[in-house]
Amino acid sequence: MNSMLRFTHLILTAALLLGSLNSCQPTDNHDSVSSSEHVISQGKVPLDSSLNQFLDAWHRAAASADEDLFFGSMAPGGIYLGTDPSERWTRESFQEWAMPHFQKESAWDFTPHHREWYCSEDGTLCWFEELLDTWMGTCRGSGVVQLIDGQWKIKHYNLALTIYNEAIREVIDVNIPSDSIK
Repeated sequence: MNSMLRFTHLILTAALLLGSLNSCQPTDNHDSVSSSEHVISQGKVPLDSSLNQFLDAWHRAAASADEDLFFGSMAPGGIYLGTDPSERWTRESFQEWAMPHFQKESAWDFTPHHREWYCSEDGTLCWFEELLDTWMGTCRGSGVVQLIDGQWKIKHYNLALTIYNEAIREVIDVNIPSDSIK
């Protein structure tokens, strides 16, 4: 191999290596969550913003009481965990419980302002964490989505209140007397 061909091969190899390393770095290539958002990968992450668009549309569906889009974004048998210890629903039981809320103009309005994604090596299973502005204050959502028949579906979602460490004693004093899980 002549030296010019070897040099070209070296440059192409370096470009490919740098490109693959960049696909595992945080990016700001997203449309709707703030610029502080990151996509972090332990595997292959879709480089477009389809994951964020999917999850943002899911949250907007609740805000506009679009029951079909909201529950259609969840996998059959998908799990939703609410903030109350008793709130563990399958998609189907959650839909039944939430029906009165979706008959209003807005079921609830949770606005994400920070989200991080992590994905499996093959890019078909991803999990995330997000901070949400809600009527309860800042909440944390976390969940798992799976690519099923070419569409992202929520397999598991967990909504949790965030509590500042300085306020934990007050929350404990309120929670313990009514805690039914012992």
